[in-house]
Amino acid sequence: MAFLMSKDVKATLVQVGLVDGQSDPESDPVDMQGYEGVVFVGNINTVTGAATVKLTPEQSTATGGSYSAISTAANIISTAGSADKFLMTDVYRPRERFVKCLLTRAGANSVYGGTMAYQYGPGAKTPVTHSTTTADTVPVFHHPQTT
Repeated sequence: MAFLMSKDVKATLVQVGLVDGQSDPESDPVDMQGYEGVVFVGNINTVTGAATVKLTPEQSTATGGSYSAISTAANIISTAGSADKFLMTDVYRPRERFVKCLLTRAGANSVYGGTMAYQYGPGAKTPVTHSTTTADTVPVFHHPQTT
């Protein structure tokens, strides 16, 4: 059985690029109905000095609802002079139907190239709200290569 990414993955630009000094908004939410998971990929154009850039996945039962962090862990890059790197976080089987990312930039200057969402596992059952003790949500965090 062949895997065709164009048929099995939905790609969406959920956050446009941001220059230094712009506020750090949350990305647009993605509706997880019919998908098993979503990978968020953030493009870091430039990080100078002791700056940090972080993506934190969040979830909610409604697209305009109140969002809560999926995990306290997050992707951070803090290498002086970093350029052209990526942050990636994979949220598998979220507890809530809508998922988005919160971008946080701190410290010195940084230019952010935007965030893509890649939803995968089409045909999955609609996510439902579970108790906070259910281990259905498994965020997987990948740190960028900085060498």
